[in-house]
Amino acid sequence: MRKLETERLILRPFTMDDLEELHRLVYADPEVATRWAGRTKTLDEISDSFARKVRQREGEPGFLAIVLKKGGALLGLSGFQRYMPGEDTSYIVLEDAPSRIGQDPDFIEVELTYALGREHWKKGYATEAAKALIEYGFKELRIGRMVNSVSGENVDSVNLMRRLGFRIERNLHPRPSRVSDSPGVIGILDNDLT
Repeated sequence: MRKLETERLILRPFTMDDLEELHRLVYADPEVATRWAGRTKTLDEISDSFARKVRQREGEPGFLAIVLKKGGALLGLSGFQRYMPGEDTSYIVLEDAPSRIGQDPDFIEVELTYALGREHWKKGYATEAAKALIEYGFKELRIGRMVNSVSGENVDSVNLMRRLGFRIERNLHPRPSRVSDSPGVIGILDNDLT
């Protein structure tokens, strides 16, 4: 993924220097980590997956660091998790196309994903970053469909999906969330440009 800019943010590729701060913001905070990764994780547990984020190629779906333009503080991460044929995407079961996710190699489907440090919630950063990613993903990466799967109890994320224009559906998976037993929600946004 390439660097993107918004009014207040820079979305840029990760560097190894981001590891400890991203761990503190996202993986060490129980409230954030539970929503993002299911549980807190140690620095050692995330180091391999983080190194893969640093090595991502430009022009491919992936993850970017969310950084404030003013002052350069790292806020969290956002990006695309691509679904490839054969991968287990069983935690997402759509009402309108249950077998579609990740099954067609010619149709690029991704999960739009994000995690910000708790001190950066409710300031519009996730909305701002997601709008830039959606535009970049649809226009430049030619993504066909974006989804976002969250617990139905995560009202802030459900409202974010609505603000971004996602169609909201129930996740038909019997236990779609690592966070709770509540019914899951899926946001779906199709690329009308392809």
